[in-house]
Amino acid sequence: MYIFNYNIKNNKSLYISLQKVIGIGHHTSNVMCTTFGIGQNYSINNISLKCLNEISNYVNSKLIIGNNLLKYYYINLKRYIDLKNYRGLRHRMGYTVHGQRTHTNGKTQKRLYKRIYMFNYK
Repeated sequence: MYIFNYNIKNNKSLYISLQKVIGIGHHTSNVMCTTFGIGQNYSINNISLKCLNEISNYVNSKLIIGNNLLKYYYINLKRYIDLKNYRGLRHRMGYTVHGQRTHTNGKTQKRLYKRIYMFNYK
């Protein structure tokens, strides 16, 4: 079954399945389940199409998800780099941005640095 262009197994619970979508975490998934009166252990097989349509309308009206969220993130990242402020320079050089230790750590940021240049945000 596809929910928001993500392939999700039918036997999984709705709470877990919503977290597979980029932009929906455990908190948002929990809020959505309580808003629509669905238990966290309720599987997708047992949910009606009407309820799934209500959830999709809720997500489309209130949240930015998937590729739109990634696009928004990279546009903001490019804006920081173009402004040439401290955060932009740290992103451009591939260093950590929020003051983390870089002597022995920072491997994740180095991987993200490669991803920035993959999308031509120099």
